[in-house]
Formats: sequence, structure tokens, C-alpha cells
Amino acid sequence: MLDPLEVHLLDFPNIVIKGSELQLPFQACLKIEKFGDLILKASEPQMVLFNIYDDWLKSISSYTAFSRLILILRALHVNNEKAKMLLKPDKTIVTEPHHIWPSLSDDQWVKITPPSQQRQQIAEIEKQAKEASQLTAVTTRTTNVHGDELIVTTTSPYEQAALVPRQIGV
Repeated sequence: MLDPLEVHLLDFPNIVIKGSELQLPFQACLKIEKFGDLILKASEPQMVLFNIYDDWLKSISSYTAFSRLILILRALHVNNEKAKMLLKPDKTIVTEPHHIWPSLSDDQWVKITPPSQQRQQIAEIEKQAKEASQLTAVTTRTTNVHGDELIVTTTSPYEQAALVPRQIGV
């Protein structure tokens, strides 16, 4: 990806391109439908210019915009379909013609939660439901007809109900 960029920057000797150890997933840009369609429809080489931040910098800092972009690109790189579902959960979310990403407000961007957080919330709800239905162990001491002491531990309501009538009848 650096070769075409280097060719265009030959006229600018004061610009130096250096590699990075950040391992930024810019190849995920090719998975974006707008870019894919542009590549497929191309009949000749052409130079195109896109603002990959759309108009984010009007309302958020450059650091936040860069972080958002990297999160989106990594999501597209790891699981393209799930990332697209997160970015466009329903038909009401539109992408403006001159934008790459869905046109969301800052609050909507904040409310997009990754699947791991959703799974964590689901796990917490399931844990609460499990705790609510936890079995209660009841230990009962009784003496039988022969004078032997019996210690019985019951865990289900059925066992507890079955044990009580016998104790009353003894």
C-alpha cells in the first residue's frame, strides 16, 4: 500500500513515510461497500480522495476520531458481518452520499456496544436468574421408631414436601 503513495509523494521531498508497529488494519477498508463498489466499477486507474473521518472532527477530538476509526477497522478485519450489523442495526440509520460511515450522532456512536459487552450483560442477567432459582438445602434431624437419629439434607422443594408429612405421621 505504500508504493502508490510513495510515487505520488515523490514531488514532496520533505515528506517521509515510515513504517509503524501499530499494525493498523487498513486492508479492512477494502471490505467497505463504498470502496468495493468503486474498485469493481473502475475501468481505468484513477486517483480518488476520501475523508475517512467523514465529518467527525466537527464534534469530537482527533484522538477520539482516530480511536473510533481503528475500532471500526479492527472490527471489520475480525468479523466483517458483525461489524456491519453494529454500524447499521436497522433501516433508519442512513449513510450520506459523501460519507463512508453511517451518519450517527455523537450519542449514537457512544451507545454502539461491542458484542463482548452485550454478551457480558446477557451473562449477568442469566447469572441473576440462576441465583434466583438456586436450590436451598435444608438439613433435618429426626429420630425414627427404633431411636436412631437420622440427619436428612434436602435440596428441592419436592423433597422437602415429601419429608414433612412423614415427620408429622411419626
